[in-house]
Amino acid sequence: MVLWGGVYGAATLSVFTALGYIGSGISWGANGFGEYSADLLTLVNPAGTSRFLPALPVAPGQYEGFGYVGSGVLVLGVIGMAIIWYNPSVLRSRSLKAWVPLGICVALLAIFALSSRVTFLGKPILTLGHLYRPFMDIIAPFRTSGRFVWPLHYLYITAIVAIWISYCQSSRFIVHAVLIVVIVIQIFDSRVPFLRWYSDYHQRKQPFTLQIGDWKHANGLYKHMVLYPPQILGGTLPECVMPGFEQDFYVPLAYQAYRLKVTFNSGYFARVDDNKARKYCQELHEQIQAGQFADDTIYVVHNQYWDLIGPHISKLSCGRLSDYITCVSSLRNDAFRDFLEQRKLE
Repeated sequence: MVLWGGVYGAATLSVFTALGYIGSGISWGANGFGEYSADLLTLVNPAGTSRFLPALPVAPGQYEGFGYVGSGVLVLGVIGMAIIWYNPSVLRSRSLKAWVPLGICVALLAIFALSSRVTFLGKPILTLGHLYRPFMDIIAPFRTSGRFVWPLHYLYITAIVAIWISYCQSSRFIVHAVLIVVIVIQIFDSRVPFLRWYSDYHQRKQPFTLQIGDWKHANGLYKHMVLYPPQILGGTLPECVMPGFEQDFYVPLAYQAYRLKVTFNSGYFARVDDNKARKYCQELHEQIQAGQFADDTIYVVHNQYWDLIGPHISKLSCGRLSDYITCVSSLRNDAFRDFLEQRKLE
């Protein structure tokens, strides 16, 4: 066990190092611990997903601690508690012994899911900040502590089903019938159509579209794609984020940069070196205002910032690709610059 524990630990640390999560000088932590937590009633709070039960209040951010088990499981739970009440022998000490290590781990994870601000119906009832403060550097990376309630969610369902099967194991018909009823209740309880997220995503109107064929002329000719102004999310950098930018704007460009095998200067990051990012954004603003454009870079300019480019338009060849104003240095002499000239802005 010690050997395999060491192997798993070394493998995890190796991956974290390769991805830059550790060893890069960037803080592991992130703000928000205590906000993205689980409520004490999370297992019975449908949060608007149930046809039968009302949504209970939660604090902002506690969607991360959503752990509703479903009305079918709750019905089975009431039956299970009645079984235990009238027949305590169903909880034989020998059968429970194997569950103790798992139960301890799940209980500790559930306590952590409640975070430093324990809430009931979204209202704080207990503050544990003084207990977490000495270990904040360690737990800060897990700011969305509410997710740690999921093991309790799974264990509760498993335990209730196990109690029912153990009690009714003499009659398979009853076991199967009850479990089928529970599943049917679970299905009818859900107000969320199956795979609605997938359907909604593909049916909604995309504010920005990307015609991949338009970019084929740049293949192998450039090293960088620069979104101006950049959109560096995940830190505390107002100078690197333009209000009103949407993921639909820059994500297709990031994908196109990946296809062209060029760098891209924007995205939503889990960890950001604020100092380096701020320096980059300031230098980019100064370069654009001074009319300094690299000849190995494709510039994608937001409509609201086109006026800053206007005074230096003689240094650029610009055209509109799909919904994007795209520019390259006028010193270039290649197929992509010729393609942009054909789509020159009016």
